[in-house]
Amino acid sequence: MIQFTTNKASCPECDSEYIRRTRRQGVGDTLFAVVRIFPYRCLTCDTRYYSVGRYFGQYAEEES
Repeated sequence: MIQFTTNKASCPECDSEYIRRTRRQGVGDTLFAVVRIFPYRCLTCDTRYYSVGRYFGQYAEEES
């Protein structure tokens, strides 16, 4: 299931602020990026979701 949120600073599932940008997976993620929708992952509950724009918080910048 694809989850979207406009609150980039916290996870839509568990409300944790421990999030990071995650790698794009497939053509869909690339197309979303064109309209500035980016994938994020919660470091607490491992939920993957999308958010409009980029969040440059403490944890979001730590991509692996």
